[in-house]
Amino acid sequence: MSETQSQTKATPMEPSSAAPLTLDVVQIRQESALPPAQPDEDLQTKARDMAKALTTMPEADLARQDEAKSAVEDMGRSLQQEAARRSAMLQQPIRTLAKSGEDGGPVANSLVDLKMKVEELDPAKFDFKPGWLSRTLGFLPVVGNPIKRYFTQFESAQTVINAIISSLEKGREQLRRDNVTLGEDQRAMRELTLQLQRQVQFGELLDGQLQNILEREMSGDEPRRAFIEQELLFPLRQRVIDLQTQLAVNQQGILAIGVIVQNNKELIRGVNRA
Repeated sequence: MSETQSQTKATPMEPSSAAPLTLDVVQIRQESALPPAQPDEDLQTKARDMAKALTTMPEADLARQDEAKSAVEDMGRSLQQEAARRSAMLQQPIRTLAKSGEDGGPVANSLVDLKMKVEELDPAKFDFKPGWLSRTLGFLPVVGNPIKRYFTQFESAQTVINAIISSLEKGREQLRRDNVTLGEDQRAMRELTLQLQRQVQFGELLDGQLQNILEREMSGDEPRRAFIEQELLFPLRQRVIDLQTQLAVNQQGILAIGVIVQNNKELIRGVNRA
């Protein structure tokens, strides 16, 4: 066998030339965004009925006034607490996975190791011309010729490559399991977020109904006016702000999960190409 033939057969598999890993955060943000709130006749009816009930109670009925204040102050509270609880539960896993993504993670690092190891075996970077030592002592097993040395290096590297590939396959399966869990968490977060969005919409509709009653049905010296403004409208607007804040937190959580899931998918794609 000639040196040219041996050199041709010694060529290892080239690293994949497919497109590099990419992460489109803008697209993920668009996919994670909530649909805009649509006019809801059912919510409008409920807000109108509740506003009427809150503003028609007798001034002397202190028990009903306390009930009205509690109804406003506790509006959406259990939903907010559940959303906050789930968000807190996900903070550490998300932070851990995000940190792993920033550091490259074991899968990304293994992909880099594999690429470097394959590049080490590139025949174009190997000098196959025998030097004076090879020409003089080439018959000795320790020295050999350049082609023999290349194959020895190839066989040695193959063990390392196999170990890297095994690590990549295990990492790929872990990424798939992570994505299944994250997908379930994201769906639960999205459901809570949609409920929060609906609760915010109801609060804003109730605010509008109460404001409308004040402007159209009550004079400036109406005894109930101060109660509605101070004990109902003010805490109602505070509740809406609190719910909007939790809504924003949930949306950020959904986006963070989306980024991690997409990053995992890109890494899985990288392993499949390797």
